[in-house]
Amino acid sequence: MTEYSSAIFYKMLDTMRKRPGMWLGTPDITKLRTYIDGYLHAVHDLENKNAKPQTTLFPLDFKFMHEFARIKTGSYGSAAGWANLILEECGGDERAALERFFEYLDEFRSLKPVSMKKAVLREDNILANDNMLYSYRVDVLQDISPQDIADDDDRYVRHGELIGIKSPIYDSPKAVYLIGLSGSSGFICAVETASEVRLINYIFRSPQIIADKRACESPEHVFGKINTFAEADCAENPDFGKPVC
Repeated sequence: MTEYSSAIFYKMLDTMRKRPGMWLGTPDITKLRTYIDGYLHAVHDLENKNAKPQTTLFPLDFKFMHEFARIKTGSYGSAAGWANLILEECGGDERAALERFFEYLDEFRSLKPVSMKKAVLREDNILANDNMLYSYRVDVLQDISPQDIADDDDRYVRHGELIGIKSPIYDSPKAVYLIGLSGSSGFICAVETASEVRLINYIFRSPQIIADKRACESPEHVFGKINTFAEADCAENPDFGKPVC
């Protein structure tokens, strides 16, 4: 079985860092972003087939790099992506932005947990998810038309000719974790289900934001009020014994 982990990806970046021109043609951050995007798409295909999932939190998956760059560059709510944020910070200088990226990457890879809180979900929290009381996901259906659905059937979402069916955000949720990051870098949040631990793709600046239902990434946007958080043992690299994704 082929095994993929963040460590393999970061080892590749370490090699590229020594001679970026050899890998990219010219040492600029835009070409690096294109290379990484292609690499991660290939990894995604591999993971879907036969890769062994990571069960630990650290090193953090590279998907958090945008959030980390957002914090480092002082950007709020930007969807520009990590490369554009760093390039803008460096005044459009591609080479300087590439060097800045690797500086930020060193900090990103050194992140560690400094605290952990766990909230075992109450029955009302679980029912809020299962009954889609506050939020839901939508899966697009290919083999159904608007004419096939009754007007009062609220299981479906209609957008022109596209039809989607609603389903709960999580399958068998059990607990929510809030993990403080070293270097005053913020907090990450994870939802444990019966089969996996799903990381919310956001770095919270404050632990209080998870209690804000107005924030779409907040657990309370799905589960409603959570008041069962308690301090949990914070290992150097928490291992949940199930896939972390």
